Amino acid sequence: MAKILPQNLIISRSYKQEDAIQKLVLTAFRSKFTTKKLNEEQQLQLVHSFWQITDDDPTQKQFVALKNGEVRGTMLLRFKSTKTTKPSWNFLSQCRTFGVRNTLRIMTQLLALEHTLTDNECYIDHIAVDHTAQRQGIGKALLQRAQSEISSNERLTLYVSEKNSNAIQLYKALGFQITKQNTSLLRGLLFNEASWIFMEWRKLT
Repeated sequence: MAKILPQNLIISRSYKQEDAIQKLVLTAFRSKFTTKKLNEEQQLQLVHSFWQITDDDPTQKQFVALKNGEVRGTMLLRFKSTKTTKPSWNFLSQCRTFGVRNTLRIMTQLLALEHTLTDNECYIDHIAVDHTAQRQGIGKALLQRAQSEISSNERLTLYVSEKNSNAIQLYKALGFQITKQNTSLLRGLLFNEASWIFMEWRKLT
């Protein structure tokens, strides 16, 4: 059965709104990734130096939720790569531009959040909704799009902070199951959130 989207909402793969996507993600996770002594524009430039959105990488799919032509939500799906790739980070250049402490901090945070994918796994790397568009069904619509992207032999997975009860409730409502709970001292130090829940969803056969 086709999913009915909220009024005027379009979910699509898009790489033309890179700045809007990155700004939305940065704003949604500001409490986790805010760096001292950098203004919003500098923080956005720092995020861009670590994360470029591309349409030629078969291991990831970036989606946007457009409402009245504006980006109101975004989601990144990652798939297991058959090749070993290294991050394309220019550490020295980033340190000169943004400072050693800021660069090391965000690099450590990104590595702490890194998830190693297994075979037949599709991982929701991030999902974010503009704070002005909360409770309008956008997060649900993005998750349903993710569910439609996997085949019957694949599983859809994600990590969520144990503190994020609203998100956990939404995931459960869409059929996600808790498969394990982790306590990470490193994540506790970096994000003030040590307890994380791993959830997965499979298509009914």
